[in-house]
Amino acid sequence: MTIPRFSDGLGPMTILPAVWDVLSAATARSVGTTHLFLSGAALNNVHGYPDRGLMDTEDVARTVKEITRATGLPIMVDAEAGFGGLPKFGRLLDELAMAGCNAIMIEDQDESGATKTVGVEQKLCDPQVMVDRLEFIRKHFGDHFEILARTDYLLLMDFAESLERLEIYDAAGADWVVPVFAPSKDALVAAGERFPGRLMVLAASPPINGAMKYVTRWEDMQEIQPVAVKVTGEYRNVVPPLQESYRQALTGDWRTLFDGRPDPVWFDEMLGLTRPLMEG
Repeated sequence: MTIPRFSDGLGPMTILPAVWDVLSAATARSVGTTHLFLSGAALNNVHGYPDRGLMDTEDVARTVKEITRATGLPIMVDAEAGFGGLPKFGRLLDELAMAGCNAIMIEDQDESGATKTVGVEQKLCDPQVMVDRLEFIRKHFGDHFEILARTDYLLLMDFAESLERLEIYDAAGADWVVPVFAPSKDALVAAGERFPGRLMVLAASPPINGAMKYVTRWEDMQEIQPVAVKVTGEYRNVVPPLQESYRQALTGDWRTLFDGRPDPVWFDEMLGLTRPLMEG
């Protein structure tokens, strides 16, 4: 199977929904999604881990292969901070390439999950470490991977400093950049002017641990026109309706549980999982 280049058909304002398995990816495709984003947080959470980069590289690659095989869509993979040193990062990239992935997001944490792990000093890596990661990708994989560079500044610096970091990563060979948790619309507008045609924006839920003062609005995105908008909160939205369905089942409220639902169909039929490879 040939997976399209991630940049093919990208922008402006291409929506990149967070996915974590075949079902979520096929659901996104069924409503017209053209590009996918494998969320590190979601992938860790559905395997029983907190969002601290605890998945093994082979588990990540296997999930990517399952998704590309089932959907045929290009997918950007959250490569965290490289899952360890450069040799292990190289192994991850090799496995991702074989799984049909040609785009990754890499961030400038000192180590994956460092900004969220209790008892670990919250710090970002020196910008040169990110430059080394980017140069490593280009040296060993050429232009196979398109790269989104992310600065995970959170509460560690002001927004202007995060943009200065992104300028360094942009110059080192990143294809796109994404600042995390912009403090205002004006800050995002300034970022768009600084990285024309190379800015991706994170659309997140309301303030997380006080790190975000501004919630991205659709109207603002239409004005800023970033190349893509990463929508990473869907996996959090799965839980409330599922909890309610389970509550109704446990209390015997069958009428409410099934009332008004469409006639049941097989998931593979509903989500279009009838690719030639799957038939027979």
